[in-house]
Amino acid sequence: MIYKNIKDFLNLTKNNTRLAGLDVGTKTIGIAISDKDRNFSTPKTTIRRKGNKKDIPILLKFLEENKIGGIVIGLPLTKDDKETECSLFIRRFTDNLSSSTELPIIFFDERLSSFMAENFMIDMMGVKCKKTKEVVDQTAASFILQNFLDKII
Repeated sequence: MIYKNIKDFLNLTKNNTRLAGLDVGTKTIGIAISDKDRNFSTPKTTIRRKGNKKDIPILLKFLEENKIGGIVIGLPLTKDDKETECSLFIRRFTDNLSSSTELPIIFFDERLSSFMAENFMIDMMGVKCKKTKEVVDQTAASFILQNFLDKII
């Protein structure tokens, strides 16, 4: 189920379970997970998109293997807090995901997360390269999740 209220979302996640952060795009889904205490986020993997029917089972297997208790999905908004076409794409994906799992799901503002992740990776690696792009999405997911974790402390 998709929740709007952070307290409702947190009440339905089991204590001592990790949260997953997702950066959903048209080509990839970046995934990050929290520690069990929900203090920090770590980039984990990127799924190359092949359509919801193939992507969602892969994602669900990852969530189960990592004992995830809830999902935080980045939702891009404009400076005026309005949704974009990309937001609608992510909402449709999330509706499909929600119908396939009982895990609680919440959207979280992801403004500039991909931009920040790409700049972070360029700074860490010194140059922009193909390999950088492979981890930008999971790093963006980690930024989304970390911002959420910082808000719930």
